[in-house]
Amino acid sequence: MSAISIRRAREADVAVIVAMLADDALGRAREDAS
Repeated sequence: MSAISIRRAREADVAVIVAMLADDALGRAREDAS
């Protein structure tokens, strides 16, 4: 198993973070990944 690494989000990460939130059952109601 690989180690987990935690770092601050970068500007390049924002689109992926929003997509993950929008894919979540609760997030679908409040986030728009477009």
